[in-house]
Amino acid sequence: MKFRLKAELRFNNRIVTKPLISTIAIRENSPINILWADINDKGGKVLVEIPDSRAEAILRAFEEEGVKVVRRLLIEVNEKCVNCGHCVTLCPTKALTLDESHTLKVDGENCVQCGRCVDACPMRAITLPP
Repeated sequence: MKFRLKAELRFNNRIVTKPLISTIAIRENSPINILWADINDKGGKVLVEIPDSRAEAILRAFEEEGVKVVRRLLIEVNEKCVNCGHCVTLCPTKALTLDESHTLKVDGENCVQCGRCVDACPMRAITLPP
């Protein structure tokens, strides 16, 4: 099964203590890959990958439980990029590469939106969508 769709799940303080990810994965009979999480007793965010074939049903199930679902775009690279490669050296998943013409390429399947590239960019040419 190939994971493709990435979505950010935003939990409020009323539902953050419920085991919703595992409950929905079991109920929908589909794996949910957690890429990163930032959760505390006040709420939190979790970036997940979901198989394309089950994406709509799974996202609908989260919304029905009160989870705000945000479909995530990849990092955005603007015209300030000088293709220096600083971001490439810090990317833990090898989602960023420089091609043979030294142009930055982003592999959406490998990007986990960790933000290391944003911090590494001396030109501030890389951003994560809100």
